Amino acid sequence: NILINHPHGKPIVPDSYRCLKGYGMPNRHTHTNGDVIIHFNVKFPEENFIQTENQLKQLEEILPPRMGMKLESTEHYEEVKMMEYDSFEENSHCVDPNLDGEPEGVQCTTQ
Repeated sequence: NILINHPHGKPIVPDSYRCLKGYGMPNRHTHTNGDVIIHFNVKFPEENFIQTENQLKQLEEILPPRMGMKLESTEHYEEVKMMEYDSFEENSHCVDPNLDGEPEGVQCTTQ
């Protein structure tokens, strides 16, 4: 089980991709796991549309109740962070906007 948290007031934009680094299918050659790529195809309001707690309360009164995910205390799960993902780049990688430098991956050279 994986529990994904996302900040309040920061909607995921339509037709965007997110990545769960290292939670995908195992690679038998490298003995590591690939990435889970999530494609969101929904309509959301603009980013930071909720500025105050009162606005959040008003929105919660209008919308159906949140669907809570109750995990048993004995159930094993990991909390993971979603990262930006650009599916249109060749050899795409998950990009953590909080890290500097190049994305991780195999470096290839021509000989």
